Amino acid sequence: MKSVRVLVLEDEEEWRSTIRMALADHGITYVQFATNPDEAEALLDSIYFNIAIIDISMRRGDPKDSQGMDFLRLLKERYLDTVVNPIILSAYGNVERARIAFGEYEVIDFLSKAPFDDKQLMAAIHRALGKQGMDRHPIITVEDEQPLPTLWSSFTWAQREDPKQLEPELYDLLRRLFKGADSLFITQLKAGQSGAGILEVEPTYGAQVGEPMVIKFGKAITIRQEHENYTEHIEKYVGNHSSTQLNYASGRVMGAICYSLLGTELSALESFGDYYVRRDLEQIKKSMDNLFRVTCKRWYNNKEQPRSRRNLVKLYEEGLHIIHPQTKESRWDEIWQNGQAAGVDLTQDRLRFPGLEGDFANPKRWLEGQNFRIFRSVWRCVTHGDLNERNIMVTPDGRTWLIDFYRTGMGHILRDVVELETAIKFSLTHFRDLKAYHAFESLLLSQPRMDQPPAPEAQHPQHKAIATIGYMRTLADNFTGVDKEMSEYYIALLLQTLNLLRLDGFQTRRQQILLSAAMVCGWLQGGESRPER
Repeated sequence: MKSVRVLVLEDEEEWRSTIRMALADHGITYVQFATNPDEAEALLDSIYFNIAIIDISMRRGDPKDSQGMDFLRLLKERYLDTVVNPIILSAYGNVERARIAFGEYEVIDFLSKAPFDDKQLMAAIHRALGKQGMDRHPIITVEDEQPLPTLWSSFTWAQREDPKQLEPELYDLLRRLFKGADSLFITQLKAGQSGAGILEVEPTYGAQVGEPMVIKFGKAITIRQEHENYTEHIEKYVGNHSSTQLNYASGRVMGAICYSLLGTELSALESFGDYYVRRDLEQIKKSMDNLFRVTCKRWYNNKEQPRSRRNLVKLYEEGLHIIHPQTKESRWDEIWQNGQAAGVDLTQDRLRFPGLEGDFANPKRWLEGQNFRIFRSVWRCVTHGDLNERNIMVTPDGRTWLIDFYRTGMGHILRDVVELETAIKFSLTHFRDLKAYHAFESLLLSQPRMDQPPAPEAQHPQHKAIATIGYMRTLADNFTGVDKEMSEYYIALLLQTLNLLRLDGFQTRRQQILLSAAMVCGWLQGGESRPER
């Protein structure tokens, strides 16, 4: 019973002593006490619990007081009613309170103090653990014998928490997702920019090895949003080649989702980033066909009607969280500050880059001149929202699966394509200097129409990247299906590119990113780098 962590809400010292001794007699030693709901809530803010023993009345001899019922409501409002499994222990139970407790608040049992029976209390605790799959104690091993905290040590949100509280929480999340497992072997996979961890977990059940699963874990509110996005946008609408969500569990700080990539062996998959490096152009094109014509087909076919004029800047501010969805705080200043820190003076009308002749358009000045309002008639549809090289999994024959749906939702129909273009440019392609990048971007900007991609010579040093991006743009032309002119695409590409300046993972590429944005902005201003008609 060492993994049981109990919060007791009880105002009377005699009963706190009785409960403490009863739990200790059964091997439960991690117990924290609160004498009122405010104290209990303060404990929830810093400590992970998986059981709560709750008295109803916080006033001695007052059968009308129902602060314990109010605390049940608080647990539900904080999404903790299935995490901190509640057990009522009260002298003032009645049928109505029991009906509400069981019907609305996931209460495990409703016990009476008169007479107190410690066996009944322990039976309720065992039921709570069994219901959640926490009645087993699997041995968890991380590859290379790393301690469990290494799985979250790089995440900002986790650094604000006590590791002694995160470790039992993640342990409980894993045993809830793998009910009945005797052991779990964890391999840490490459994660994206969302501040979440991706794990491959291989369970064993007795002498049998179970099917390996992909586990995504991270901040509880983020994982809950991904779970809701999956239910709304993925489960019924995405194509055959996608991860299937099998289970979801949420805790005090963390949440976790278990994915199975049905139709393929997990060991046969690799990220698009690794696939791109190892495969030739024709194989990459095949994976692109599967991604946009099979996996995501229903999203792009089910376009929001009608096609209407929208402010593209606002669409990308919302989709990329440049404007925070809750606080409405703007992150444009962060973008410009990081651009300035890269050694380029954004206070000037025209930008200059070290090692390059001439000057370039200033995206900051241009967007400010537009008052951050650029209207176009565009389609909206469901988009993945974070379609980078790590969230696409590819089989050897080019079939594609998606993971990480935290940002999935309605957005500009070109959003996924421009994001994957920036991933190819700044994560999968490397340049010796800014002059080499300038030549690369100039060739991409020579594309006159969506259906006329640039055709680099076979010996071009960046042939694979240019040809891949060009092919992807022709696929985008197929599902936009209206305007073959490039401006809508380049506006989307400009906004997606600028957003990379605020991401820590691109610190070493910020000069190239800003140069790219400046060159695209020059094209949009009218003439710079545009092909002749």
